[in-house]
Amino acid sequence: MVTAREKWNTKYSRRTSLPGEPDRFLVETKGLLKPGTVLDLACGTGHNSIYLARLGYRVKSVDISDVALDRLDRFAGSNGLGITPLAVDLEDADFDYVPYLGTFENIAIFNYKPTASLWNLLPQLLVEEGVLIYCTFNLAHHAQTGFPRKYCLRPGQHTQPLPPLVLHQYREIKGENQQRDGYVFVKRPVGF
Repeated sequence: MVTAREKWNTKYSRRTSLPGEPDRFLVETKGLLKPGTVLDLACGTGHNSIYLARLGYRVKSVDISDVALDRLDRFAGSNGLGITPLAVDLEDADFDYVPYLGTFENIAIFNYKPTASLWNLLPQLLVEEGVLIYCTFNLAHHAQTGFPRKYCLRPGQHTQPLPPLVLHQYREIKGENQQRDGYVFVKRPVGF
């Protein structure tokens, strides 16, 4: 049986192009980010990491594919970008993310639905007043494309905040080939 890492390594080894444009939702919400660090979870080839590093953020880029991360590392190194790639299986429920990854002013998650255990750990990875920007496929995308339902969000799935995360913005994003939900959360002090 092919592991998730092997599957994604095969996918990324077939790509020869440079990382693409940053996600539109990230571009539209970048003004909400705090100065400092960004954790880019499930970064793939790193198009969002590159964009954020060019804006001056120090980025830790996490993905399961060491092939994608190696390509990102070479690109970042040859372009003088502050990106640290890190191969992590985000589906590993037994992995202790917090001490391993550290804390960040910002977290970016695009086109990936975290497991429930990882979702519940996200507040611990953010500093107080830190920002989480999250945008991924929803059930309308599943209905339109047949994309696996288990990787899609229910309508408004995260509009009920995860304390101490407070919902700052929610948007349904309808495109020609994608239906996604975009969220921006801010970590507030308990009792705020």
